[in-house]
Amino acid sequence: MESYYPGWMARQEHLLGELLSVRRDDEAAQRALIARVLDHYHEYYNQKSRTDVLLLFSPSWLTPLERTFLWAAGWRPSLAFRLLPRATVEPLTAAQASAVEELRRATAAKEKEVGEGLARVQEAVASTEMLRLSRGESDGAAGNAAQAVLAELNALVSAADAIRADTVNNLVEILTPSQTVDFLAAAARLHIRIRLKLSE
Repeated sequence: MESYYPGWMARQEHLLGELLSVRRDDEAAQRALIARVLDHYHEYYNQKSRTDVLLLFSPSWLTPLERTFLWAAGWRPSLAFRLLPRATVEPLTAAQASAVEELRRATAAKEKEVGEGLARVQEAVASTEMLRLSRGESDGAAGNAAQAVLAELNALVSAADAIRADTVNNLVEILTPSQTVDFLAAAARLHIRIRLKLSE
């Protein structure tokens, strides 16, 4: 990820430029661009899935400010619902607003499950077996405890990434192409501003 992320962010900036300049009356162009942006994020998650999970919780490729926004080794899905009302030029219809609220509730419930899983991992790290491992007293029980923690972390990050992807994909289904372009542009702009904040 260390060498991959800067290039991915450069492509993110390029895609933001396209999102800001695509014609609002050209739905076909908007849909094609939305598909490319979603592919861009999918590529990131594929790359991330091949990275050591422990590195994902202390990613050296992120700035300190970017790391303050991390939740389960990525962005918190509920952030999308705080961003959406200020992102779209075209207001949501009543039906859209209802669908978004239903999705928000479902996302919050899934976030809670992952948060509870992370709390369990923290408790496991403080277990007797893990403390013995930290003191160099490695035996079968301690080694098994460490493997169990790593497996749980991998499962939680995969679950969190699935929630992140599902949240965006479901929002795209609810929103019009123009609204989706506005939303994706706002998300990319926020990400880039956070990334560049320390260099300003």
